[in-house]
Amino acid sequence: MYSNNIKIGQYGRFFRDGLDLEDEYLDGIPVFIEQDWIFLKFVHDDLIIIDGYTLIRVSDLSNYILKPEKSEFRMNALELKGELNKFDHFDKETSWNGIVSYLKDNKSLGVFYTEEIDNTVCYVGQISEYDSLGFEILEISDEGVWLDRMSLSWKEVTRIDCFGGYDSALSLVASGKQ
Repeated sequence: MYSNNIKIGQYGRFFRDGLDLEDEYLDGIPVFIEQDWIFLKFVHDDLIIIDGYTLIRVSDLSNYILKPEKSEFRMNALELKGELNKFDHFDKETSWNGIVSYLKDNKSLGVFYTEEIDNTVCYVGQISEYDSLGFEILEISDEGVWLDRMSLSWKEVTRIDCFGGYDSALSLVASGKQ
């Protein structure tokens, strides 16, 4: 299993070929690994910035490359730009449950992907309730307008993004419309 080779704090490239995604891989710096989830600082490799956090399912991982091409340059650039310490909400002691609880308690937006069902759709919202089987979010539109509550099963979710540019922008727009 690839997750055994993943190094916490080391730049890596994560492939999820079984999901038929437009992007071949995600680049990131692992914060922690659990049985079912890998938690990364997501690196936008074109802009060389940390664009929030991403949780991906371990079961979807098809390949992993530690320190891919240009990773030393990217890590150096991230450090010089002050990006590496930009996102310090969580550390290696954090758990998946801790992240979900943090999102709920702080009314932070999450971006929830169900790529096995439809890889062109994601759901953005605030977690209002959750348990071991699923969760409910107050959904927000792509224009920052609050919508209805919706429920998802954890089994459907393949990826969760939080504290990135997209969800942060939606949150700002939504708070300006209240």
